[in-house]
Amino acid sequence: EHDPLAAFEDVRLGIEAINSGADKIAALRSQLAHAVRDEEQRAIMTELDAIMLQVKREARDVKKRLDRLSKENENLAPGSTSGQMRSNLVSTQAGGFQKAIQRYQEETQGFNDDLKGKIGRQAKIVNPNVTEAEIEQVLEGGDPASLLQDQSVRRDLEIFPFVLEKRFDHNLA
Repeated sequence: EHDPLAAFEDVRLGIEAINSGADKIAALRSQLAHAVRDEEQRAIMTELDAIMLQVKREARDVKKRLDRLSKENENLAPGSTSGQMRSNLVSTQAGGFQKAIQRYQEETQGFNDDLKGKIGRQAKIVNPNVTEAEIEQVLEGGDPASLLQDQSVRRDLEIFPFVLEKRFDHNLA
């Protein structure tokens, strides 16, 4: 016999996976703060990309399941105990899903802000007169070489457009 609560368990596990993704991004933020070599930063960015893809997939699945459960609830007898229980479960899980997504978005935004700060500090070391607008231009995919002549900083900055592109590709909005 089909377990009527199995779908709710799948949603719960999906929410856990999204929260786990947020935890992993928080850990990557910490690693980023201490990363000094290009290879370290690139590895962090590659891992971030994989986490974001996984969370995006998970979020889509959870949303589909919640939508399906809500629709199924509409077909239950009004006032039935099981119908009320299912409605409460959907409502509780929808709230948990929203919290998990919000936390995930806060962590990804925090990561982005940290990375922007790090790149900005590197740029100012090489060119103390660099403006916020110039840094923003690089962050949005401009050519870092036009801003900086130092090879090592230029290499660090060259990954940034790739990073931002990946970050915005994975927004769940």
